[in-house]
Amino acid sequence: MNKEISPGVRRFAALGMTLAILLAIYNLAIEPAMHHLSGLNDSIRAKRELAGNLAGLAGASPVARATATRGEDLLMSAAYLAGDVEAIQLANLQAHLAAVTEQEAVRPQSTRTLSAVKRDGITVVGLQVVMQTGIRQLQSMLHRIETGRPWLIVDSLAITPANRGGGGSAPTRGVSPQA
Repeated sequence: MNKEISPGVRRFAALGMTLAILLAIYNLAIEPAMHHLSGLNDSIRAKRELAGNLAGLAGASPVARATATRGEDLLMSAAYLAGDVEAIQLANLQAHLAAVTEQEAVRPQSTRTLSAVKRDGITVVGLQVVMQTGIRQLQSMLHRIETGRPWLIVDSLAITPANRGGGGSAPTRGVSPQA
C-alpha cells in the first residue's frame, strides 16, 4: 500500500496530520489557557482600579484627607468645651448649665468652680451647683447634660428633701450636682 501512494502525497498527508494535531492541541489546551489568563488579567485590572479608588477614599489623596480632617475637627469642636484656658472653659460650662437650667425653669442657688484635673492630656473642669427643683425637672436636666454636646458628665449628685423635719410631701428637693 505504501508503494501505491506517491511520496508527495505522503508528505502532504503527514503535513495534514501534523496540522490537525497542532490544531487539536491549540483548541484543547492553548486557547482555554489563554482565555483563562485573559479573564485573570481583566480581573486584576478591575481590582487594581478598585484598590486605587479605595486608596483615594481612605486618605491617600490630599483632598480626601483634608475633608476627613475637617469633619473630625467639626465633630470634636462640638464635643468639648471651647476655650484654651481653664477660666474660659469654666465660663463656657457655666453658660451651658445656665441654658439647661433655664430650659427647665430652674434657678441655681449657688455655683462654685472646682479645681481642674488633667486626665490623658485632657483638662477636666468642674462646677458644683446647688438648686431646688422637682425630681422630674432634675431627671430632664441630667438627661440633657449627659446626652448633649459638649460632652459633660455628672460626677456626683446629692439630693436632700426640702423639708428635712418630715411632715407633708414636698414637691421640691435640694440638689447639688457636680459636673
